[in-house]
Amino acid sequence: MASCFSENRKAESDGEIIPDFDSSIVSTKISESVGFDIEYSNNYKSLSVFNPWQKSKGVVYRYLLVNRGAPMPETDGYDEVIRIPVKNVVCLSTTHIGFISAIDKTESIKGISGSGFVYSSDLKDARDVGYEDDLDYELILSLQPDVVFAYNISGDAVKYINKLKDLGIKVVVVGEYLEDSPLAKAEWIKFFSAFFNLEKEACDYFNLVTEEYYSLKKLTDSVAEKPDVLVGMPWKDAWHLPGGNSYQAMLIADAGGNYLWKENSGRESFILDLESIYKKAGKASVWINPGQSASKEDMIETDERLNLFESFKKGQIFNNNKRITKGGGMDYWESGTVNPHLVLKDLIHIFHPSLLPEHNLFYYQRIR
Repeated sequence: MASCFSENRKAESDGEIIPDFDSSIVSTKISESVGFDIEYSNNYKSLSVFNPWQKSKGVVYRYLLVNRGAPMPETDGYDEVIRIPVKNVVCLSTTHIGFISAIDKTESIKGISGSGFVYSSDLKDARDVGYEDDLDYELILSLQPDVVFAYNISGDAVKYINKLKDLGIKVVVVGEYLEDSPLAKAEWIKFFSAFFNLEKEACDYFNLVTEEYYSLKKLTDSVAEKPDVLVGMPWKDAWHLPGGNSYQAMLIADAGGNYLWKENSGRESFILDLESIYKKAGKASVWINPGQSASKEDMIETDERLNLFESFKKGQIFNNNKRITKGGGMDYWESGTVNPHLVLKDLIHIFHPSLLPEHNLFYYQRIR
């Protein structure tokens, strides 16, 4: 279980007076995540991020966070040295927004990638800085961020990360999406909180999420029948499925569902053709996450053969796009990562309505 050892913290004034923290004042234990770690010393923190892109091995980024006004310790071996608490940040992934909003620091976000796909109305004034190879470097410089939170899918992002660093911009690589479990992803709230000196708040938040998650999971531990679950949608006859050890597969299992490809040993997605999918999942009880579909008609436009599936015929299709903006910004991808208990609650209600009869779906909706 995550913990915060003490609530004591010296007062700050606009972030300039130094809270003299050490491991006896504010500290966090990492209980679920394997992608990062935090070590504490007087007036500074050492953050490590491990293997932050797919199939990376032996890659470690190290960041030194030093309180504003504190003497600078030895900085050799660190990729970035950042004064904290940070005031202005840029987020290159919508999941980063969810973490920062959860510790009530949304106003610190001055720039984002793809503003049209952001759900939070609190970020209407944040500037759109573009994507990866098409970043607006001049705009980012003008925002004067204390740090840019970036991500890397295949290692190619190292190019734009290095360009940002060449311009004197502090860049931190985040790899929460690679965690295998919902709670491991959510625990990255502690990582983000370290930049704001808000570990206590992050620990409290994560502890509540964890408690609720396990309480909900316990409801399904003894269910006798688990509905067969199909996930996803085809694209030009290629159907991407989550690996059997992925966080999506874990969510389905924890919600009392039977993911039909649970025997797959991978955590990354894999591809099958529609015919293979139908042979195994044609009679599946429930179908979730059918791409961008908002209706059965949308699904048929993709491939008319989808109406052959039993879950389609019986109207047992649910998508995680209930909370969506006109521009396509989905809250599931923004706040869902830091609130896996809410996702789990939706799925339990979908798979076993009698267990949570009063629940109103939060992220999900039935596709009609």
